Amino acid sequence: NISSNGIRQGGFGKVNIDLGAPGADIITTNGTNSFASFGGTSTATPHVAGAVALIYSYPCERWGQFIQAHPAEAALKVKKWILDNTVPLATLKNLTVSNGSLNFDGILSDLDYFCAGNRLEPLSLNITPTLTNDLINYKYDVPKFGEFELHIYNMLGQKILTEKLSSDKATLQEGSINVRFLPAGVYVLMIQQGSEYFVQKFVRY
Repeated sequence: NISSNGIRQGGFGKVNIDLGAPGADIITTNGTNSFASFGGTSTATPHVAGAVALIYSYPCERWGQFIQAHPAEAALKVKKWILDNTVPLATLKNLTVSNGSLNFDGILSDLDYFCAGNRLEPLSLNITPTLTNDLINYKYDVPKFGEFELHIYNMLGQKILTEKLSSDKATLQEGSINVRFLPAGVYVLMIQQGSEYFVQKFVRY
């Protein structure tokens, strides 16, 4: 409902129901030039369907090209974005696959990240933190599935580390690596597939 409390007026189940969505006390326009409230799955379902429609219509050239070239993978990516960004709710725990409710703000962040790949800037490879003495976490967007390599270079251009990565789907990938073995200094982390690569600097202190 509007207070983000789970309502069991509709179906639920941690196998077949993916997420919750607003479905009680929802304000909308009506046919008398005013507003009214209604609820049930008649409102929850359109919220999710509307989110899907907004994702597919997002103004991003790279996303539009990806939808046309890989329609099945695009559909899976949409589902992943929706489920990965749900807001956890105690009232939906063990009642849905995601244990949470629809959150379009998080989905927009993933869309922006995906579309940033058009510019081939560091947003295509995101490292956190960039100043560390231990673990760094990385996210990189996969335009096509297959084998990848992760490289770390020092500022002399010497390759310090290579790791093999792989993905069976074109989607956002995440991982972490311990850099404690590196001497203090500035390094470059590279994700590479063939002639395509993304890089970002980090500092080991």
